[in-house]
Parts: sequence; C-alpha cells; structure tokens
Amino acid sequence: MTIIRGCWMSGIASMVLPLPMRMASIEAFVDGTRARIRHGDAKLVLIDDQLAAFYESAPGDPPILPMNSVLPGPGQPSGERLEIPPHDPERLVILQYTSGSTSEPKGVMIPDRVLTANVDASCVAAELDTEEVMVSWLPLYHDMGLVGGRGGHWRGVPATSPGTAMR
Repeated sequence: MTIIRGCWMSGIASMVLPLPMRMASIEAFVDGTRARIRHGDAKLVLIDDQLAAFYESAPGDPPILPMNSVLPGPGQPSGERLEIPPHDPERLVILQYTSGSTSEPKGVMIPDRVLTANVDASCVAAELDTEEVMVSWLPLYHDMGLVGGRGGHWRGVPATSPGTAMR
C-alpha cells in the first residue's frame, strides 16, 4: 500500500495486477500480466521480489524493478524532495482491470474524483473513526481490497493483517 499511495501522491496512476492463483499457471500469469502492462501503456513495473524470478523481461516491456527497490530504508531515496502536483479531480489514479471471468479483462480508468467519492462513502457508511482498527483479507488488485479495504488509511484509521488480528 505504501507504493500505491506514493504513486497517487506524486501524480502517477497505479495499476495493481492479480497474482497467480496456482504456480502451475505461471505461464498464464506471465502472459496475462504482460498483456495488461502493454495495454495499459505502463512506464515502469514494480514486481514483488518473490515473483520477480518468474517474470522475464521481453522486448517491448517497460523497465521492471523489484518493489523493495523503491521502499523507504537505509540507502534508499527518500520522499523529501517530492513535489506534490496540484490537485486535479479528473487525473487518472487507478487503471483497474476487470477479472476476465466473462470476457477478456478490460481496463477501467478511475479518476481521482471517483476514487475520493468511493473512499469517503465507504468510510461514512462504515462509521470509521481513529479508535478502530481495520482488517482486510481482500487483495489489492480487487476493487474492494484496494478502495473499500484500504480507504480508512485516508481517515487515519490504522489497519492490520488478518494474521495479526487473530493473535
């Protein structure tokens, strides 16, 4: 979520892609990922370190970096010089692909005003406040995981993983 929020704050649209459901389907995962990356005209791909070995760059692919290479830490660039662009409610913040269960996945362009309205509405409906803790098991490539399950962050509601919540 840190990377996604960093993209949004810096004016970069994000595209969160699904993980392979089974390792037996790794070729289908790579093919589907490559198709979405190219269709979405991605300029950079940040890939989970654990999946990087399965995705081999091909001609026409944008640069591919492990996610840890952009996360804060010793020796890493900081966000101190980040210039936050002026707010534009029509700016694209998410390119989200449909599941593809009934047809080929389609890219849905979500502007800032739509994301903000959805996050605000879900927080109001859930009556979230900073005294509560959110738990979500939904994946970030699903709209309910990306927006509904993480929206409380914008209201200062802390979140935890299901494993931590069960302890």
